Amino acid sequence: MASKLNQDERASLLPVLQENGWRTAKQSDAIRKVWKFENFEQAWGFMAQAALLAEKMDHHPDWRNVYNVVDVELSTHSCKGLSILDYELARALDAIPHKGKVLFQSPLPEREPGQDEVDEPDPRPDLGTDLSEDFLD
Repeated sequence: MASKLNQDERASLLPVLQENGWRTAKQSDAIRKVWKFENFEQAWGFMAQAALLAEKMDHHPDWRNVYNVVDVELSTHSCKGLSILDYELARALDAIPHKGKVLFQSPLPEREPGQDEVDEPDPRPDLGTDLSEDFLD
């Protein structure tokens, strides 16, 4: 499990990210960056590349997409704050070639802490289960 960045680590790592448009999130121990693209296709293309990187790194962003805006927030859930994994993923996202520009004021509202967390059981079926009988007449 990754551990939270200490103050010395933050002091050395975060300025590098801030130079590329990352900002500390207001509501949580996280970093946030917002890109605006010319259109939905470019935004989705960036997200597709980002998804492949995140999957390869086994560290996944909290993100939103509204038409041509991609809003990414990085935090490590297992340590409840910023870890080296967030720094590495932010650097990887910054390396993706794209035509977007960084927005320092997001047109999207910042998420409230725990807004996306749900304590209810997952209603989706277990994909390891044979569902063929459910679809046969």
